[in-house]
This record gives sequence, C-alpha cells and structure tokens, in this order.
Amino acid sequence: ANPKRIYDTNNNEVKIILVSRIIKEKGILKFIKIAEYFNQNTTSFSFSLIGGVDENNKYLNSILNKSEKRLKNFKWFGKLDQETVKKFLRESNIFLYPSTYSEGIPRVLLEAANANLYIISYDTPGCNEIVIDKVNGELIDVKQPISSFIKAIKRYSKNINNEIIMF
Repeated sequence: ANPKRIYDTNNNEVKIILVSRIIKEKGILKFIKIAEYFNQNTTSFSFSLIGGVDENNKYLNSILNKSEKRLKNFKWFGKLDQETVKKFLRESNIFLYPSTYSEGIPRVLLEAANANLYIISYDTPGCNEIVIDKVNGELIDVKQPISSFIKAIKRYSKNINNEIIMF
C-alpha cells in the first residue's frame, strides 16, 4: 500500500503514531480526541493512525473519515504492509497507545520499542512489561482521564532531544 502522505521529517513537528486494529477498545476514539486537542492548540503535532477497520463497522469508518476531513493534524492511512509500517515507526517520535484491550504483550509495542519510539500507554499488564515509566515511555493509570495522555505528550516534546535509554 502506498501511504497518502509521509510527514516531513525536517520540520519540528512531533510525530505521534498509533498502529492498531481499528476497534473501539484499542483507544481509537481517545486517539482522535487527543489529536483534536492538539489541532485546536498548536500546529506542531501530527497524528498518524494506521490500521484496517472492519467494513461492517460503519460507525468507526464514518468517524475516521470525518475526523480526517476536520482535523489538519490527523491522517488515517488504513491497513499498510509491514515495511511501510516500519518506515512510519522510524519516522515518528511517540507511539500513543490509549488501549484498554487486554491482550498480553502487544506485538506492536515491541515494534515501537524496537524503533526507539517513546511509548505512552495505559499501565496495563503487557504494556507495563515493555514501557519502563519515565525511561522509554510513560505509563498512565487506567483511571486517569485522557488529559493525562496530553500532559505526557507535552512533557516528552519539551525534552525531545533527550535520548531515550534502551536496555
């Protein structure tokens, strides 16, 4: 598949990505709400969502299409091949994972960690085995509102030149 647009890596844009099956439990609507917040308040953050949505899921399909038209900083790329996904991961800064889906260790977080992305995720079993809080990412308590994700993104973007320490 050919991505609609790859963000320009030379500007100072903080590139935030989520690669996931498009289902509500994976935090897709939260991801869009967070993009909305940054869309209203700044131009220096871009949000890329990669993943296929079930054809029958008219609700999520319509929300994604409307959000893409409405938000300058949000792009939904649909399902992409592995190589293209890896390219996106390498060109991003933050892997945002507001998922409450229970699944053991999410493979996509291993890929994000492997690409040296800062991972902001809920503190859930599996996620907290990959994300070391304040080292290679930030863990958010599941009872916290999505503003906690926004604060974590802002904190990280202030220190974007700090190297992430990988073990």
